[in-house]
Amino acid sequence: MHSIVDSRAATARRASLASPLQAAIGSFFGGPIAFAWFIRGNYIALGYRAAARKILALCALALLASNAALMLAIFVPASIALNTALGTMPFVLMVVAHGIAQRQLETAASDAAIRSNGNVVVCVVLSFVATAVCAAAAIVLALAIVLGTSGFR
Repeated sequence: MHSIVDSRAATARRASLASPLQAAIGSFFGGPIAFAWFIRGNYIALGYRAAARKILALCALALLASNAALMLAIFVPASIALNTALGTMPFVLMVVAHGIAQRQLETAASDAAIRSNGNVVVCVVLSFVATAVCAAAAIVLALAIVLGTSGFR
């Protein structure tokens, strides 16, 4: 009887990590918010609190940078470099997330559990919505700046 309870308690204490594929696909569709969720969550599960804080700060900067680039794209719509940067961001996040999650999985204990795909899908959907809301806010702010400075009031 105690061995069943002890094994369930040990399972509950095991680190639950996002796999490299989950982190990559989630980061592609969910943007910097999903990237932070998966990679930071893995660092926390592994006990690396300082790295988790750094990833959170870097992802906040990435979200601000992407929104600033989106606002700039409204002011300079013909910028090929800017459009390329915005278009390649999901792919860069995907590759970086896969690499980091792969290293995290290699350093994890051999009994580390992988998160369920259902939890990953929910996180990606919520991250996608949050990223879209941030992008919409950036567009509204940029339009308010353009309309406010052009004399339409």
